[in-house]
Amino acid sequence: MAAPVIPAVEWAWQQQSVWSQTADKLKAGPTRLRSLRLALTVVAAALALAGSQVKPVSLPASTALAVAAALALAGTGLLSGRASAEQVRRWTRARSVSEALKSEVFLFLSASGGYSNADRERRLEAEVQRLEREAGGLRRYTAGIRARERPLPAVHDTRSYLDVRVRDSQLEGFYEPKARFMLKRLRLLKVVQVTLALVAAGLAATAAVWPSVAAWAAVVTTAGGAVAAYLAAERYEFLWIEYSRTASELRRLLDRRTAADGRPLSDAELIAECEQVISVQNQAWMAKWGEEDITVAAD
Repeated sequence: MAAPVIPAVEWAWQQQSVWSQTADKLKAGPTRLRSLRLALTVVAAALALAGSQVKPVSLPASTALAVAAALALAGTGLLSGRASAEQVRRWTRARSVSEALKSEVFLFLSASGGYSNADRERRLEAEVQRLEREAGGLRRYTAGIRARERPLPAVHDTRSYLDVRVRDSQLEGFYEPKARFMLKRLRLLKVVQVTLALVAAGLAATAAVWPSVAAWAAVVTTAGGAVAAYLAAERYEFLWIEYSRTASELRRLLDRRTAADGRPLSDAELIAECEQVISVQNQAWMAKWGEEDITVAAD
């Protein structure tokens, strides 16, 4: 017997799960590569210098350190070759499909955005097929990924949409905590940068007394540059600003329910405006991540 056909909204929710997991899988590669490159760059510089300085004491130790430095440097080069802008584009495109499917599901459940008519099941079915057809080149990355078992969002009208989609999922579940995380990470890395710069300056200042220390100032400077490149590649500042802006706009819509000109919004207009704010933010970060990867271009 053929398996029963599930409703279009349940199928769309399952497909959203598949694409969300696919995006997470595609994101993991570039993220790990950037972290490894940061570590290997610093390690290679430190090992190379240590090898040169212990040579008068132990030739075998110097040789071992030089070989380790060469391996670390080779690893950095290999990772640079693998970290391509195309990897980032694949990830952002998969995330785009996932977010678009999620938006359609919430619009369907709240009976808005063109899903208020009798043919709304057909419209949703067609929209899901269109989104997946446009991302056809990424279908191979979804192989072996099964949708997670989870209930549909408890949305059935405007009030439940605002509670579940806007307040719980987007504001308190994503944008506000993400903005705090990005700011915390940004401040931490800025502190590391400044600390490394001060250490390098201190080492350089003592070079007149201990000449061998001067070379370590160059290593610390290299570490500071690697941290700066990592900070730029991860785009923490941009994401912090975008997440904060989007959270503020969603909070305003939730509390005031007015358009940009102060006009009160109808239920349908309010839902459409919330989805537009979320969509604009998604497009902004995808465009930013779609730029040529800074660390790759620097090589």
